[in-house]
This record gives sequence, C-alpha cells and structure tokens, in this order.
Amino acid sequence: MMKTNGSLFLGFLAGGAAGILAGFFFAPKSGRELISEIRDRGTTLYGDAQRMISDVEEKARTILEDARTKAGDLRKEADHRLSEVHQRACRALNCGAEA
Repeated sequence: MMKTNGSLFLGFLAGGAAGILAGFFFAPKSGRELISEIRDRGTTLYGDAQRMISDVEEKARTILEDARTKAGDLRKEADHRLSEVHQRACRALNCGAEA
C-alpha cells in the first residue's frame, strides 16, 4: 500500500509541475498588454466605422442629388404635357374663338 501512495504522490508532483510549466507558457497577456491591444483594436474599429459612415453619407448625397435631378426632369415633362393637354382642350372647346 505504501508503494501505491508513493506513486500517487509522485503523480501529483509531476502533474503539478507540468501544470505550472504550462501556466507559464500559456499564460494570458499582462494587463498592460491586454489594455494596449484592446485600445488598438478599438481605435481600428472606430476608424473603420468612421470610414463606413463617410461612405454611406457620400452615397446618400449622390442618391439624393440623382433623385432631385430626376424629380425636376419629371416635373418639367409633366408641365409640358399638361400644357399640351390644355392647348388641345382649348382648341376642342374653341377657347380662343370667344376672345
């Protein structure tokens, strides 16, 4: 029974030593390094977000300008057609004959 307890104790010591070594090799970054990395990533993400916002704003301006131009063209076309319809109606009703 003594031999079994000794082997168990040696197993615990070997396992503990292996765990300590693994802890040193796979330990997370220090707080200072982690904060620095988080700050750098945050700065990068903020810059990316700013660029995306700028791109969206530019696209929105382009779309609005195109919409305004098309609306103006449609209004001119509608005014022209309304004028034509008005002239035809006057001719059909002899609007100018009474004057």
